[in-house]
This record gives sequence, C-alpha cells and structure tokens, in this order.
Amino acid sequence: MPTDARTHGGQRIDSRTAHHRAGRRARAPLRRVSRTGIAIRFTHQDSSSTLSPDLTLCLFRVAQEGLQNAIKYSNATQLSVHLADDPDGLVLTITDDGLGFDVDAAWGQGLGLVSMTERLAAIGGSLEISSKPGSGTRLTASVPADILPITDPAPLTSLASA
Repeated sequence: MPTDARTHGGQRIDSRTAHHRAGRRARAPLRRVSRTGIAIRFTHQDSSSTLSPDLTLCLFRVAQEGLQNAIKYSNATQLSVHLADDPDGLVLTITDDGLGFDVDAAWGQGLGLVSMTERLAAIGGSLEISSKPGSGTRLTASVPADILPITDPAPLTSLASA
C-alpha cells in the first residue's frame, strides 16, 4: 500500500493511517447492526472490472451511508446490498423492507441523501431513490462504464468484502 502523506485537521497522516481510520469508522454501522438484529445480505456479481481506490471509496461511503440511514430511520428487519456489472456500467443497490418515506419531503432534511448524490456526481455517477411511505426503500447508485477502466488495481470483490 502506498504511504503518501496527507494532512487532516492540521495533523500529517499517511495513507495507511487514513485507511485504518476509515476501516474503524466503516465497522461502526456493522456493530450497530449486530445489536439491532437486522439481517443484512451482501451479494455481488463477479466481475473482471478493477476499480480505482477513489471509486472504491466512493461506493463504499455510499453503501455505508445508505445502511446507516436504513438502520436509523427505516425500522427494517432486512437489508440487502448488491454490487453488479450492468451493460451501462456498475450498479450498487441497497434495499430495505422498512417503513419507506416521501423522498421529496426528506430531501434537504439532513446531509445523508445529499452527500451520497454529491459523491456519485463527483465521479460521474448518479443516485436514484425509490421509496414511499409503507413500502420500503431502494437506493440505486450507478457508475457509467466509461469511467470504469482503471489505473490502480482494487478488485470489485474487495468492495463487497470491505
């Protein structure tokens, strides 16, 4: 792993430290899930695609925020995360069997939906949110195929196992 140095809050950190911190933060929602008893199913379609570290981190953060929102607000008993190739690119889907919500009314009420949308837009992707009260929620994060040819290898399967 490269050890390029970056600053964070005035403190100089290397990429190993940053990845370690990111890993700790990523495990926090999983600890909450284990305490809530919500079943989460992670699936992925095998792919020959190799993702850049930036794209991998973007998709991971979107999945993390989507799961956190579902855990916090949906009252779901089951969550599903699926990552797959699509003829148009790469698709990350998060679904829950929870209460659902009015997407238009929720927009701008917090940073979660906005930050997921902005993260994906920054890499050329998009987020579609399908939900209505009483019917659960489906988040679909799409990354177009033209940005998938990658430089620094991070296998697609590594995101599903993160």
